[in-house]
Formats: sequence, C-alpha cells, structure tokens
Amino acid sequence: MDRKNLTVLLAVVCITMTACGKESEVQIDDYTSDAPAGYGISDGPATEAAVNEFYQEEPENEMYAEEEEITETESEVPEVNGPEGIITLVAYPNNSYGYCINVYAVDVTGNSSQSILSLQLPLVKAGNEYGYIIPIDNPRFGNLQDQFSPDFSKMVATRARVSDRSMHCGWIDQSGEFFDVTEALGEAEASDFDDPVHYHAIGFMDNGATFVYEEVSDTNNGYWFDTLGYYAVSVENIESNTPWELDPSSTYLHDGDSWKWLGDYRPSDWTDETHFYADTGSKKNPCVIVDIAAQTMSEFLPGETRRNWGVVASPDGQQIAFMSRSESGPSNSAELYVMSLDDMSHNRQLLTINSPSDARTMSIYGELTDVDTLCVVLDWR
Repeated sequence: MDRKNLTVLLAVVCITMTACGKESEVQIDDYTSDAPAGYGISDGPATEAAVNEFYQEEPENEMYAEEEEITETESEVPEVNGPEGIITLVAYPNNSYGYCINVYAVDVTGNSSQSILSLQLPLVKAGNEYGYIIPIDNPRFGNLQDQFSPDFSKMVATRARVSDRSMHCGWIDQSGEFFDVTEALGEAEASDFDDPVHYHAIGFMDNGATFVYEEVSDTNNGYWFDTLGYYAVSVENIESNTPWELDPSSTYLHDGDSWKWLGDYRPSDWTDETHFYADTGSKKNPCVIVDIAAQTMSEFLPGETRRNWGVVASPDGQQIAFMSRSESGPSNSAELYVMSLDDMSHNRQLLTINSPSDARTMSIYGELTDVDTLCVVLDWR
C-alpha cells in the first residue's frame, strides 16, 4: 500500500460474513443475543432496506462512550486498486465444507457492504486426494493480510497430496482453482516414483507483485516442518530459474535474531518502515505499537475490560479500525470499532459480528487456530 511505503501490506476490509457454501440471512445482534447468526453474501452494495436489516445502532458503553462523530481529517489519500473501505476477514472450519474463507468490504458509514471473496477449501484428511493446510504455518501477519493479492483475485495456498504427503505452493483464484507455483517452476515430482517435494506458501509482498514461499523438510510429525530456505518469485514471471532466495532476517519474514526481542507477537499493519501495530497474544490489552529501530513496544488502547486485536490504520493515518469484545460478554461475537488517534474517546462501533452458525465452534478469536472462528480487520483503504 502506497501510504505505508512498505511492500508487505495487502489491503482488504470486510464487515459482514457468510455461512460457507450457502446463503443465509445476515443478522447483527447485541450482547444480549443468545443464538449465533449466519451471514449472507451479497453480489454488490447492499440495498437500503438490506442495510437497515444488517446494521443497527449500537448502545453506548462506559469505555466507548461516543461523545460526537469522528471528524475526518482532510488529506490527500493515494489511489488504490480494488475494493475500498474497511475490510474484515472471517475464516472458520466447518465439518461439511472444510475451511471457509469470507472477505467483505464495508463503507465506513456502515451504509453498504460487498462480498469480495468466498472460498471453501478441503482440509487434509483421509478420503481426500488433496487438501489445504489450514491453519497456515507461522503466518507473517496475525490478521493474514498478506495472504491476499490487493484486488482479492488470489489467496496464497499450500495444497498437500494425502497419499504421499507432498506439498505444492501456489494460490487459489476467486473461482476456487489452484495455480500450482511449484509445478510452474519445474520443482514438482516428474512421476509417481520421485520423492515427494515440500514447498509451503507464505504470502504476497511488493503490493502483490511478488509471491513468497519456503522449502521445508518433512518431519513425519503431522504437517509441521522445518524451513530449509525462503524464496520469492515475480507473479508475472513464474518459470524455472526465476526465483531468488530471501534472507530470513528481512523485514517481511522477521525470522532473524534481530526480531527475537519481540517475543510472541503478530503484526497487523505497518505505519512506516520502522513502526507497526501488533497483537501480543495477551488477553489484557494485547494491542501494541512496535518501533523496530528503538526496539520498544507500547500499549495504546485504553481500558482493561475488553480484548482488542487486529489494529489497522486509516488511509490518512488519523484513525484506526480494530476488533473488540468484552471479557465478560459472549465468546461468539466481536465488534468492529473505529477510533480517532487524536482523541481516543472519539470512537464508533460500526457493528457486531457473530460467529457463523455452521462454524465448528462458536468462539471468535483474533488468532488462527484449527477449531475457532478467526475474525480480523485486514485493512482500511
């Protein structure tokens, strides 16, 4: 994204969700709701009647008392390709469909929403010829923003063949077709008698122009692997001898010794070349802003009665969007907030998101697991 001057960012914002593989009525509930809601996919901006049904005015609470509307700061914002708005990802395992991926773009006023991407990926399990490794191994970003191309026509993927445990890296397009980068690079097995290869997809960088992957060793211990090397290749020039090797300590990979002082963390958005927002995994105030030059982490969201995660900055850098939920509230819902950095008492709760009714479990988290619903803000543009 141009405004952040980094090659590792992908923008995507979604606010509503869908039950994977079927349409269902969208329902936005407050904290008193007992039943989880399903989520329907819209082919375009919602109608005024639908918007009134999808969104309702949220009650004020002590922590997030809204004193007045946030005033947008007038500044020149770089043009971006693809969907605009706040984008949220909802991903969850489902016993019937496999793993469901849903991305939506939402107008910051809450007046419209649009489905961007809806995928269902078969998991690696007996009876499947092929399956996709979910959750991904060691994601670069806690909110998985680099898993998507800027226009959302591609999502990186690692496809495994169940019979011999081979792994090929690549991406899935909007129709669900897998493009095999390993095969295009001439690294795939030539016949059934060749040893299986193991290449794992990592993500896109350079605003979607570069695909990053790793070669891994097969440890025969589930689908967890040791990295043998990191590589990158131009999306527009995928053929033999075109990839180049990446240094593990690069800013994008953040696997070198210079990053170990951070401990357990996952970036959610870079603001410039040395600062980014991150989640620490702590249940109390897990959101921090990191300065990699000074090697410091600072908490910045107020209050200790809520769990917040997945902070991303607005295009002008004056506001942030993030997911939040009360520690004493239900575990199957989360709320999307927009907050002014100049005055954090100026904030808006755009809507409440419930775990899809067909998810394997009803708990919403801001971190990827193989049993819980992942609900995160990907970007704001």
